[in-house]
Amino acid sequence: GTTVQCWSETLAYDCSLMNVALQSGNEKVLRDLFVASDKYRDPQGYVLAYDNAYKVGQAIAKDGNDIYLRSKNAALESIKLVEEGAKGKLTLSRFEAKALADAKVAFEALTDDKDKFMSDCLDKYKTEVKVFLPENYGL
Repeated sequence: GTTVQCWSETLAYDCSLMNVALQSGNEKVLRDLFVASDKYRDPQGYVLAYDNAYKVGQAIAKDGNDIYLRSKNAALESIKLVEEGAKGKLTLSRFEAKALADAKVAFEALTDDKDKFMSDCLDKYKTEVKVFLPENYGL
């Protein structure tokens, strides 16, 4: 079958398994097994594991309604978590390790001032994209 058919079948089996887990009172056991099977497979699974996702959530919430700092905090916390994970069971490829190091440098270099960040980005984008009109986007 097609890729969609194959993944739909896998999804159907997973949903059936989850329903049985719910009916039998084993939903948290199944949840923990799903997380344990994926947590150290790649950086995405590691950050999305609920213990680490909770830490990212805490980093997001610490700056209240400032959407810029909330985003920056989430990125920096995710970087920190992956760095810590790579010292243990999480294996990173050379490409992933370099991308993580580059992302860390880039995010640490960002200002904490949302307005300055927006201004800098708009200035850069306007020079790179000559037809860009910020007013078309309410900026």
